[in-house]
Amino acid sequence: MLRNVSSMGKFAFSSIIITAFVIMAMLECFNLAHIYSNYQNNISNLKEFFILQEKESIRKEVYETTSKIQSDYDRQYKNFIDAIKHKTLNALNAAREFHKISSSRDEFIKKMREDVTSEDEGYFVYDLSATPFIQSEFHSTKNVSTVVSNIVYNHIDITTTTKKGRNFISHAIVYEPAGVVIGYAKNLDEFNENFTNKTRDYIRSLSNGDSYIFIIDRKNNKIVSGDSEEIQDSSFSLFDEKRRQALYKIGSATRGGNEAFIAYKWLKQDKTITEKISFIKDINLLDWSIGTGIYLDDMHNYLDKQKNIFYSDFGSKLILFTFYLLVVVAVLYMLAVSAKKRVVTSFTTFADFFNNQTDLKRLETDKIKFQELKDIASNINKILDEKDELLDTKNQIQLALNKYKNSLETSNIVFKFNEKNLITFANSAFCDLIGYAKNELIGKPIRSIFIKERNNSKIKEVNEAVLRKSEWEGVLKAQKKNGEICHIKANVVPIETTDAKSKLNFLCICQDLTTFMEHQELMRTELQDPLTKLPTRQMLINKLSKQQGQLFVANFDILKFRQINEYYGLDIGDMVLSEVANIVRKLTKDKNLELYKLESNNFAIVGDKKHWKNDDFYKFCEKAIEYFKTNSVIVENNKFYIDLAFGISSDMQIMTSAIAKEQAKDMNQQIVVFEDKKDELAHNVVLTRAIQKAIEEDKIVLYKQAVIDNSTNTVSKYECLVRMVDDTNNVVLPIDFLAAAKKSNLYKEVTKIVIEKAFAYFAKNNENFGINLTIDDVMDGECLSQIKDQFRKHPGIGERLTIELTKNQEINDFDKINLFIDEVRKFGCKVAIDNFGTGYTNFEYLLKIKTDFIKIDGSIIKNIDHDEHARKIVKLMIELAKTLGIQTVAKYVHSSDVSKMVNSIGVDASQGFYFDMPKPLGA
Repeated sequence: MLRNVSSMGKFAFSSIIITAFVIMAMLECFNLAHIYSNYQNNISNLKEFFILQEKESIRKEVYETTSKIQSDYDRQYKNFIDAIKHKTLNALNAAREFHKISSSRDEFIKKMREDVTSEDEGYFVYDLSATPFIQSEFHSTKNVSTVVSNIVYNHIDITTTTKKGRNFISHAIVYEPAGVVIGYAKNLDEFNENFTNKTRDYIRSLSNGDSYIFIIDRKNNKIVSGDSEEIQDSSFSLFDEKRRQALYKIGSATRGGNEAFIAYKWLKQDKTITEKISFIKDINLLDWSIGTGIYLDDMHNYLDKQKNIFYSDFGSKLILFTFYLLVVVAVLYMLAVSAKKRVVTSFTTFADFFNNQTDLKRLETDKIKFQELKDIASNINKILDEKDELLDTKNQIQLALNKYKNSLETSNIVFKFNEKNLITFANSAFCDLIGYAKNELIGKPIRSIFIKERNNSKIKEVNEAVLRKSEWEGVLKAQKKNGEICHIKANVVPIETTDAKSKLNFLCICQDLTTFMEHQELMRTELQDPLTKLPTRQMLINKLSKQQGQLFVANFDILKFRQINEYYGLDIGDMVLSEVANIVRKLTKDKNLELYKLESNNFAIVGDKKHWKNDDFYKFCEKAIEYFKTNSVIVENNKFYIDLAFGISSDMQIMTSAIAKEQAKDMNQQIVVFEDKKDELAHNVVLTRAIQKAIEEDKIVLYKQAVIDNSTNTVSKYECLVRMVDDTNNVVLPIDFLAAAKKSNLYKEVTKIVIEKAFAYFAKNNENFGINLTIDDVMDGECLSQIKDQFRKHPGIGERLTIELTKNQEINDFDKINLFIDEVRKFGCKVAIDNFGTGYTNFEYLLKIKTDFIKIDGSIIKNIDHDEHARKIVKLMIELAKTLGIQTVAKYVHSSDVSKMVNSIGVDASQGFYFDMPKPLGA
């Protein structure tokens, strides 16, 4: 026995040490795995943000260079044409003088040939039938006819001609007194070649090592590049296969006025081949495409440094963990040795006792070390003390008495009745349950408590059991004195008595099941929707948890259901829900599909993959949508055309199908499959966390951009632009994070930060400023309260503020919008409609919203210098705005030509990169 005790101690000792070791190891493994996972995510995010920032930089560089080259070409080409015209005018002036002093046409032509055209081969003189008097080397017979025809019949004085593959520009004037056409021609190809050479020099001046601009023509030849002399003015024959492929890829991507980002491998100046990303734009000039790029070496080097830092930190943590583990094991070893000694001592006492029980001695509790074991020893001693008393107790009692006692022990709610069904006894518990006093119950028939109408055939069963003098068990509904109904489980047992009047009574032992039955009813309600009689969300959860195979889950909503409730009332809304459920139930009948009712207007359809393929399940959902589009739901003589939005998931998760459904609603699509949007949704989760962190760490910042008064060419105000700074201090544009903020309910917090920071900054100066608010912000009373608090905190600042309403959705309540505008105007604030002309904005809004400004969207302004249709639209906007007393602002003014055009058609103010780049507040 002692050996067994010792083995038990060793086992306990070993178990403690091993368990502790395993737990410590597992915890640290989980920790290290978590660290590694975070590292991988950080590396991925760093790479993504690096590329995004560099792309924006090279795009800007190409745009600026393109604008410069186009402007230079236009200016030089104009000078080229002016020089030709000047030559022609000189010849015309000479012709007038010679015609005055010449007696004949031959003498006139002779003087012209000797004094004018002999010095320059570009001059020509023809009669009106295209007969040459003085022939230019730049014209063939066909070209002569073209030039003369243009000036005589079409009144076109500038003509482009070609001779021997060379292009020329001619300018001609009819001199009617002499009946001749006088003109001058000049080589256009030489002009283009000179411009190309100057452009080469300009592009080379911009190069800096591996950072350079390049130009490619329609034959995919590099016109100019700053990367090396080897590839200057070279065609494909000078490049290896990879270079030819890269140039072809670059050239093909930008034909027809396109622009694109291209990824490829290229040879650097140090002769190493590395990855490169370039932005190329077809500039519609000399068949050129211009581009620049970045090598990804710097990014890879930075990521390698991060990797080395991680591995160094990882090794340090591993060493520290090993040290801690050894310390813990040592401490546990000492504790286990001590515990083992005490356990062995205690169990030895028990072993000695059980090995010597012949004399029934008692356990010596003072030798036992643990309180729990002492309690066991004390109980054993008590059992031994009671053993003698139990030996004197009778081993059997009457069977009826045993049943009686057993029944009483089973329940403490008891009453008795006789063969006439009259109550003869009731204990206090039964009286408390029913609500009657004992004297009210004695002699009362049981049918007055257990009403027949509420218990159907069960009272009859009790009566039959009484007649048979047999037992009965069942659940009865009892009516309390106050009229409430309770559920009682009754066990009726016949017992004999010594009463001469009634030798047989019946003992009824009761158990109150009211709470249990109410819970059952609640469970039934939770598992079946009371309105549609469909299984509920809980039933669906149960099915998904027990399902062995694979299921499709289609989650769908009735779109705009809230409007039905608001306009027609909740009763009509419930009827619509019920009717939709009935229709979908019929559509799914006999198709191995199950329909569930989830929350509010939310339903789910479940299909087993044994019977359904992906495409077939998707098509069924499409058919359901189409059915409701073509068939109205009629409720109380009202027709409702129902639109549905579906989210489909094949991973047996309600949540993923619901996420896909919400994505469908956000994207205004009928159906979204979760697996198709998985990466996008995962990105949204990462982005949401980044936004939350930026809010917590005060990394939601404001930039500003100037708005220029076109009449004075001075800054009239600054527009506040929100930005987010990520973990790598990269600045994230609002287009990349605001949508995720809205979906994650963080948008209101971002708006609050924008308002607070804008007011705090501009309260320190006298500059005018503007902030952007969405229609959701304006409809939110909390946003209005915050703005009014800022007005009160900074008196007078409202007169310098313009609130720009960004139209992110259709407006249904113009009264509420105008109420907001009236409130802020009390403080002198002005209001503008942003991005006018796109999205939800239209001319109707100018009549319904009390605005001071409209900001014309950049998509209309950016091409206004060469897009006649855009100019007409903007002119129409300006005319209407002036009629209504509204000022106009042009956005996206990015060049001198656009600025001039905007000024010429009467726009009041301009905003864009041409005037000011967005910069941090205070910069």
